[in-house]
Order: sequence, then C-alpha cells, then structure tokens
Amino acid sequence: SLALRSGIPIREIHRQLRGIASDRAIGLGPNKVLSVPDAIGIALENWMREKQGVQQDLLSTNAPSVSAPTPAVQPVMAQSDSGAQSQFQVDKLGGEAFMGTCPDCGSSLEMAEGCMKCHVCGFSECG
Repeated sequence: SLALRSGIPIREIHRQLRGIASDRAIGLGPNKVLSVPDAIGIALENWMREKQGVQQDLLSTNAPSVSAPTPAVQPVMAQSDSGAQSQFQVDKLGGEAFMGTCPDCGSSLEMAEGCMKCHVCGFSECG
C-alpha cells in the first residue's frame, strides 16, 4: 500500500510482487499461488485486467494527495483476501488440497493423517 500511496505505477508493483515463492504454495497449474506477495500480485493483475480500457482519475488534482489512492487500494485488498480463501476452498472440495512444497526436496506436500507429508523424501510436519 505504501508503494501505491507513493505514486509508483501499479504495473511496476505487480511486476515486483508476481512470482515471489515460498514453501507454502497453494493451488495447481494456472491457479497456483506461490506466496502472499504473489497473491497480491495476482490480485493487482486481476484488478488491472478488469479496469483495462476504463479511464479513471485516481490522482485527482482537487483531492488531497493522501486520500487519492484509497479507492485503488481497497478493491485490491478485498480481492486478495477472497481470492486466496476461495482458491483454498475449491482445492479442499476437489479432494486434493495442495499444501505447498517440501523444504527438503521441493516436491509437493500432501495432508495425510493430520500432517503435511512429502511422499518423495519422507519429510513430515505435524501441527
């Protein structure tokens, strides 16, 4: 949000956030979310796609500079929260929830017997 309030172009913020990975990725294929920053980048990408061709005056000369970016920030945060939650629910309903990547070998972790387990190297994380 600081970058948006500072006037940095949304495309540049999207470019910096998209693709940041962690060992807790969720989803498969094109719906894969690699990390929280990646989810924010995806939300920004979706927002830009929805607003493509729509001219908006985000930085009005009449409005104070502090409150001008507020309309742009609120939808992004709402999409990020609901997008990540709905993706996780879709995966759970499908029967195979992707829990992330194994920190030891990089393979997929799966939920089994209440633990996240790697069937390749045997890594297990119980909560």
